[in-house]
Amino acid sequence: MKRIIDNLIVNALMHSEGDLNIKIENKDDLTIEFSNKLANKDIDLTHIFDEFYTGDISRTKGNMGLGLAIAKNFTGVLNGKISVNVKENDLVITLRFLK
Repeated sequence: MKRIIDNLIVNALMHSEGDLNIKIENKDDLTIEFSNKLANKDIDLTHIFDEFYTGDISRTKGNMGLGLAIAKNFTGVLNGKISVNVKENDLVITLRFLK
C-alpha cells in the first residue's frame, strides 16, 4: 500500500500543477482519491497506467515511467481497483478496496 500511495504522490508532483488533494473515505469500502490540476490537457486516460506512457513530453516533463503501472499492478494484487478520470480541470485517480 505504501508503494502505491508513494507512486501516486510522486507522479502527481511531477506531472500535475497546484496542490495535491487526498480524500479518504472508509464506508462500505476504503476509497482514496488523489486529485490536482491537469498540466497536460491532451492526456489519454486510456493509456495512463501503461508503462512509460508519454503523452506530450514537452508539457509533462518526460514520460510517466513505471509509477502508475506499478500502482495499478500492486492495487490488483491487493484485490483493489484503480481508476482515473477528469473532473472539471482536475485529474482524479481513485483507489478502492473492499472491506
